[in-house]
Amino acid sequence: MLRREEELRLSDLTQKNFYKRRNEVNGIFEIVEELQRQICREFKIEEKEGLRMIRRADLIIGQERANELSFYRRENKCIDGPLKVGDVAPCVNGLYLLSEKHQLAQENYILEPTPGFFTVLVAGSLS
Repeated sequence: MLRREEELRLSDLTQKNFYKRRNEVNGIFEIVEELQRQICREFKIEEKEGLRMIRRADLIIGQERANELSFYRRENKCIDGPLKVGDVAPCVNGLYLLSEKHQLAQENYILEPTPGFFTVLVAGSLS
C-alpha cells in the first residue's frame, strides 16, 4: 500500500494536480486523501481501516520499515528545532497582520490579541 501511494504521489497526474491546487488551503491534503482512499479501494480494504494502515504504518511494521517504505516519512525534511517547553520564543516573522487591531490571520482563521500575552502557533504533521 505504501509503495502504491508513492507511485501515485509521484505520477505526472498527481504532480499536475498538486501544482493546480497548491494555493488552496487544503488542496494538497485533499489530493493525498483521495489517493489514499483510491489505494484502499484497489487493495479491497475497508476505507477507515485502510487509511489507518497507511497513516500509522509505523505501528504495524515498525518505525524503521515505515520510514523506508513511506514516501512522506522518508522524504520528510522536518527536524526538531531547538525550542523546548517553557523556553522564551524568539521574535520571528510569521503570518501577516490585519488591520489596526493587529489581528493575526491566515485564510479564514482570526486570532484576537490578548493584552499581556503573545500568541505562538506551532504546527506539524507526520502525514
